[in-house]
Amino acid sequence: KKTFSLNGVTQNRLSEFFGQFPIVFFGVESLDLFRQGPAMRRSFLDSGYSNLNPGHLKLCQSYRKVVQQKSRLLKDSGLEADQALLEVLNQKQAEFGCQIQKNRRSFLNSLDNEYQNLNKDLTNISLEENVKFFYHSGLGSKELDEKDWFHFLHAKKNEEMRRRTCLYGVQRDDFELHFQQKSIRHFASTGQRKKMTSFCYLAFSRLLQKKHHSPPLWLIDDFAGDLDERAMKEFVSALMEKAIY
Repeated sequence: KKTFSLNGVTQNRLSEFFGQFPIVFFGVESLDLFRQGPAMRRSFLDSGYSNLNPGHLKLCQSYRKVVQQKSRLLKDSGLEADQALLEVLNQKQAEFGCQIQKNRRSFLNSLDNEYQNLNKDLTNISLEENVKFFYHSGLGSKELDEKDWFHFLHAKKNEEMRRRTCLYGVQRDDFELHFQQKSIRHFASTGQRKKMTSFCYLAFSRLLQKKHHSPPLWLIDDFAGDLDERAMKEFVSALMEKAIY
């Protein structure tokens, strides 16, 4: 049986280590961040923010349980679902979902700032200009408070009951990276997309360094073949400035 301990104290879950050490995992799959589906990008946001603020992980776990309960209720009962129970679940979904979305938006704004700073701080490395992160939510472009979240879910209650599934919430959110006001998923070349993606992880690394006041540890899998020679040299040069790997 495998066990984990921190400072001699056994930890029941591996998640207890979140936020304890500044670590960046980077491999071939990391370069597909903006090519794969939104689930990978949501995971990037949640794991990234959890490494800066470990309480976010528990928040995500609580939200997931609520959505699972609500999904089972809608699937099993549809239009006959217990209205009182559904209202309670919507209230909890609004409570947890509102905070998760605020955390994600905050993290994305910080990531955006660090990405812009890379352009200023790194020498002899050219990054694409006019790069911007955008968060997408099925609840609209504006950030809602918990009360507005609940009102939105309440208004969509009949639709969810009719379709027997949970249609709205942070479990369906996404984010994009734009340059020159266009999504890199659709308009950037493969080389541009992979280079900008690799520098997203460098921006995240800088956030970790500020949080922990020490260079992060990079755990790197073989990705050399997925970057062209120039992009590879620029990435390694930027990485070697301060990171441990």
